[in-house]
Amino acid sequence: MKITAEHQGSNLIISSDNTTNSTLSNQEILEKAIENVNDETKKIIILSRHVKKEYSAEMLKGLKELGTKNPVKDYLNGRKELKKSLIIKKAGKHLKKEPSPSIIYNKIFKPRVVPRFVSAKITYEKPKGAKKIKEYTINESKVTILEKNNQFFYHLKPAELNCEYETIKKVSETLKEIEEMELSLNNFKKDVTKLINKKQLTEQAKNIIKRHSTGFGVLDIIFNDPGVQDAYLYSSNNNLHLTHSIHGDCGTNIKVSKKDLEAIATKIRVASGRPFDGSFPVVDYELDDYNLRICGVREPLTFKGIGYAFRKHRKKPWTLPDFIENGMISSSVAGLLNFLIDSQCSILITGPRGSGKTSLLSALLNEVPKSQRVIVIEDTPELPVNALSKAGFRIQHLRIKPPLKERTTSYELSAEEALRTALRLGESVLVIGEVRGEEARALFEAMRVGATGNVVLGTIHGSNAYDTFDRVVNDLKVPATSFKATDIILSCANLRRGESLITDKRLTNITEIKKDWANNPFEEKGFNELTIFNRKNKTLKLSPKIKESNTLKKIARLKGISINDCLKSIKLRAKAKELIVKTKAPRNPGLIAEYNNKITELISQDKKNFLPMLRKFLKGSV
Repeated sequence: MKITAEHQGSNLIISSDNTTNSTLSNQEILEKAIENVNDETKKIIILSRHVKKEYSAEMLKGLKELGTKNPVKDYLNGRKELKKSLIIKKAGKHLKKEPSPSIIYNKIFKPRVVPRFVSAKITYEKPKGAKKIKEYTINESKVTILEKNNQFFYHLKPAELNCEYETIKKVSETLKEIEEMELSLNNFKKDVTKLINKKQLTEQAKNIIKRHSTGFGVLDIIFNDPGVQDAYLYSSNNNLHLTHSIHGDCGTNIKVSKKDLEAIATKIRVASGRPFDGSFPVVDYELDDYNLRICGVREPLTFKGIGYAFRKHRKKPWTLPDFIENGMISSSVAGLLNFLIDSQCSILITGPRGSGKTSLLSALLNEVPKSQRVIVIEDTPELPVNALSKAGFRIQHLRIKPPLKERTTSYELSAEEALRTALRLGESVLVIGEVRGEEARALFEAMRVGATGNVVLGTIHGSNAYDTFDRVVNDLKVPATSFKATDIILSCANLRRGESLITDKRLTNITEIKKDWANNPFEEKGFNELTIFNRKNKTLKLSPKIKESNTLKKIARLKGISINDCLKSIKLRAKAKELIVKTKAPRNPGLIAEYNNKITELISQDKKNFLPMLRKFLKGSV
């Protein structure tokens, strides 16, 4: 029997001199037909058309490159064997319905979630010659702050190092059991907690197990230390370094291995649902359980390894009384800031990284009356929107795309798009987490024509009023006439304590932007300093020139009062903030708003008995 094959268009024509009594299978007929085709390329084309799969031709070429004598026959035999495999049989059931490949994959493969434990190397010995400054405990773990040659060291002794043998044994057995469990991805934390609660364990053992299974190992202790502001792991040496709220930059006795840096990456990927690999070497995510923001980088962005920055958010939002207490501002400055917010001024906060810009913005946001609508625009949530919302503030939080993301790979709106949307949402207090790009032009234009109609607050990188003007006008291409819409610029700074490496966050300038200049406010005396900063004792007080303030004149005109009335109001507000500090009155966001309402009411009704009546009100609040 002679069998021939001919390829006509998209059809394969197979014929023979006598096929009536043939007992050959379809595959055997196809093989014999192709054997009579001399051109190897035509064989591949015929077979590709027959199986109707684009990848068939590529697979046959691959077999030919491997040097097989009969690639077509080998391919057909391979297909025949593949059909016998369990995975193809399982897939075949679903292929008839033609779902997407990802659905088939998820139906065939059931993931087994295994916890990635994060460990660390702890150096037990303390630096020789170091002086002990402070000692305290965090969840049964001991923290010692040491100082040597004006440099501070954060020495951690985890609770694990103080445990009895039986406790450690039970912890190890439970962790091994967790590692061998079949766990659900969505219920991983819940399942682990359920297992732990079933066992007869001490609270100390339970905390250690949770820390090393669902948490970040000893890093959890760092994250839960209220004194720690930021923590860093470097790709070059994997040593943990942190910033302490009291002692500044500190080295530590903690070192995390390369393997554990990868374990942290896995935890972040699972929690965020975002990629973090060679194709996406940057991840930026909020870890709500720890109230911190994490930014990770890896190759090819780094030359070698993975690095992380963990930036903690304050659990209780900052308030102006808090800043009076820690020395960042004086009570007179707090009174002025409260007055400016109450008078619906536009304020920009400038300063270098870590100088307290966002913290001050949070405190000013606390001064906004609860009755006003607020729109907050951020790429990463750093402002205390949730706490303020729970306290009854009317806040709409808008997310914008981070500066590193392309629009095509991000669902978030650009800053400019979000800003224009915010302006369409109606008259509101407008808060921009950070002014840094294309949104600046739209923001200042809206401020200039009065489209915002209320308080405008934002932060921007700089060091003083002129730096801010230079950045906004020359770098961000905002017209100078639009920049005049800014009423006040607050300048923050990190000031070193003499030769020490410890720094103090301070508000160093409150600068008014005049409106009677044309091109350059510095050359044309368009800046008016409302305060005087004493470098020696790092204090800021109101300048006598505040009486000449154009902003106060405008406020006085709009309120129908005199400049002296404005100054009296500022003075009374300053005394009120000082009284809140002295009486240790609670400073929750809702209460601060109530205090401000009462302060405004008393100023307008009874200035003579202002302090006694406010003291009585605060006592009732306590």
